[in-house]
Amino acid sequence: MSKQATIENHREGAEVHRGADLCKKQSMDLLAELHLPKALLPLAAVEEVGYNRATGFVWLRQKKVHHPCLQGRSERRCRTRRR
Repeated sequence: MSKQATIENHREGAEVHRGADLCKKQSMDLLAELHLPKALLPLAAVEEVGYNRATGFVWLRQKKVHHPCLQGRSERRCRTRRR
């Protein structure tokens, strides 16, 4: 099943938010509600956030692909992935 089809299956009955500022706020609120670390998700260019409370399914749509550079990875690998 494709990502789009999975999201569409959970869209009915979900809270869906659009717009960069609102999405960032809702994402942070969701992380706090679920007792997750604030830095867990990359929130730089989020266009849509959805949360279906009945199924527990959460999705975020971003404008561009984000490649995180985690601690412990070599600096060379991190620079390579950013290109």
